[in-house]
Amino acid sequence: MWYFPIIPRLQRLFKIESISEDLRWHATRRITDGVLRHPADSQAWRTIDEKFPEIAKDTRNLRLGISADGVDVNTGVDTYDASTKDNFNLRAVVLWTINDYPALGTLCGCPYSGFKGCVVCGKDTNCVRLSASSKQSYVGHRRYLPYNHPFRKQKKAFNGQQEFLQAPIPMTGEQIYNEVKHIENKWGKGKRTNNNASENQEDTRGRGGKIQKQKRNTTEEEGSSSQVNGQNGVYWKKFNIWYRKLKYWRHNPVPHCIDFMHVEKNVAESIVGTLLHVPGKTKDGLNARLDLAELGVKPELFAMQDEDKTTLPPAGYTLTNAEKDIFCETLHNIKVPEGYCSNFSSLVNLKDRKLIGLKSHDYHMLMQEFLPIAIRSIMHPPTRYAIIRFCFFFKSICSKEIILQELDKMQAELVVTLCLLEKFFPPSFFDIMIHLTVHLTREVKLCGPICFRWMYPFERCMKVIKGHVRNRNKPEGCIAEETIAEETIEFFSEYHKSMETIGIPPDKHETYKNKEGKPLSAGKSSEVYAELF
Repeated sequence: MWYFPIIPRLQRLFKIESISEDLRWHATRRITDGVLRHPADSQAWRTIDEKFPEIAKDTRNLRLGISADGVDVNTGVDTYDASTKDNFNLRAVVLWTINDYPALGTLCGCPYSGFKGCVVCGKDTNCVRLSASSKQSYVGHRRYLPYNHPFRKQKKAFNGQQEFLQAPIPMTGEQIYNEVKHIENKWGKGKRTNNNASENQEDTRGRGGKIQKQKRNTTEEEGSSSQVNGQNGVYWKKFNIWYRKLKYWRHNPVPHCIDFMHVEKNVAESIVGTLLHVPGKTKDGLNARLDLAELGVKPELFAMQDEDKTTLPPAGYTLTNAEKDIFCETLHNIKVPEGYCSNFSSLVNLKDRKLIGLKSHDYHMLMQEFLPIAIRSIMHPPTRYAIIRFCFFFKSICSKEIILQELDKMQAELVVTLCLLEKFFPPSFFDIMIHLTVHLTREVKLCGPICFRWMYPFERCMKVIKGHVRNRNKPEGCIAEETIAEETIEFFSEYHKSMETIGIPPDKHETYKNKEGKPLSAGKSSEVYAELF
């Protein structure tokens, strides 16, 4: 296994004067007017400064958002700063991790699927088991509405009951630490036993080895509905390394961030798959209608059984073949500037009426720009209105400048949107990704703009790294040698002004450039002489 230590790389950043100045941008050139533009404007950044003044006193100390082991604030390394021409003790703290949702649950040490599948709601996750579809449904977003909202008293449009519960309050880092600090991690094979553990410790095991199964005592569990529904059992599975090794981790308001990129991709894929009724992608079907009959909601959508066939009544999101053609042709004919996104004409299959080969960024542009255009003249108007509201939320939450007062309004609008979707879509539509959108506004308020915490840069970097492989028998060696060579050349080129560094290639359409290599901001008039003609 090849391992590249992070400390020499952090020290190397300060050896280049321009990069060293950029590392202190948040303290020297940042605008502080109460608008969220940078993670330094967030509550998570300020919390570390308040709890650990030794980090805050030197603006050159780094804040990291990584998916690996952290660096403790008690340690430091002597580093030379090229911009100030002096040495200082470099410290770094991990503000949060950025992973896809299964990896996030693994890092947290708690369930990321099932009846307690929301890592934010935790033990108070509202989940319904759909027996026909064999999946969980995370509905019940009326809990996030104001207590006097009229949706709370409506029965027929939702689950047939009024809603009087309040939204769950996320646990703080201190509360989580107090629950997991007594857990003793034991890895490998063996039986689950607490004989060797102390009185206040819970014996948990990881997935590193097989565990000998014990027979269930059916006499004690017979008739226990809560055990069948997964309500019993230990919630926290391990005392993770973040709380064990980093003393500041319990003070992080959001230690593990929900990755916006994967959430948006899965939400867009669910919406488009349901609208076009793509096999394997749609959230509607016979099983979804059987779940409605079992729950006793939306009787107008129950499957109708004839003598030799089963008919599914059309819902508000059901498109006719003509409407599907309009949807696909609209996306097929969209023209955008080069480099804006993929060519959608190559991603639309007009014959089969479906989208093929979309990447994460394609779903990003579809959800924020193109989907409201494609459905603007089709569909049931109330359903179309709810989907467009959902698209507008994703576009608003990705803003690079966010006013804190607007976040509360944005959250209130989102909750109403989710309730409108519950009115028109079946419970099978509401998987964990749909539910996670209700927590995105909270993370923006605590951690700053989403553009600093999504995984698009990491995915692009992984694509470059995979391109380094020349010998598929030794991929690690290829990646290591190519990475070292590239870093060496780029570091060396910083000391030669005539050498261009490795990075994004210039736009080939930029023909008129000034002496600094940037396009002119305005046209320049010139006199044309007659002899030229």
